[in-house]
This record gives sequence, structure tokens and C-alpha cells, in this order.
Amino acid sequence: MSDRIDQLRVQIDAINSELLTILNKRAEVVLEIGKAKQEKGMEVFDPEREERILSSLCSMNRGLLTDEMIRVIFKQIFDECSNLQRAQMNEAMDSAEMTKSR
Repeated sequence: MSDRIDQLRVQIDAINSELLTILNKRAEVVLEIGKAKQEKGMEVFDPEREERILSSLCSMNRGLLTDEMIRVIFKQIFDECSNLQRAQMNEAMDSAEMTKSR
């Protein structure tokens, strides 16, 4: 492999590491939002908010990725974070039911 490709791959590895850190920070905030939603009896998924966010991200997009690419990437992030919230809520409900049955 060429030195140039190796250098670029080192950059990509560093960026991937940064993305992973940011995604995990996002997940922490998502779980806090999930707790607040559960306390208020709110649904996990808010399609109107999701569309507003996606539209906003596309309007900010000045990079090489197309708006459709941005939508696909962020939709996947949103879906996985919603799954995380649902799992947290289910776990909390299971714990509450176990406590009641004792």
C-alpha cells in the first residue's frame, strides 16, 4: 500500500474514533430524554420533530454528501437511538413490575 493511502487511513481512523465518541455522547443525552419522556408519558418517536431536524440538517449541509445521504445517515442514527430509548423504557417498566409483585 502506498504511504499516501496509509496516511489517509490514519486520518479516517481518527475521524471514526471521534464519531464514535460523539455518537456515544449523543446516546447518553438520548437516554436522559427517554427518562423525561417516560415520566411525562410521551412516545419515543416524534415524526414531526424528526422531519424538522432532517430538514434543518439538509439546509445546513454544505459538504460533499447529498441531502439524501444526510437523511439516510441521520435516520439510521435516530432509529438506533429510538431503539435505545425503547429498551431503557422497557427495562424500567419490567423493574417496576418486579417491584410491585414482591
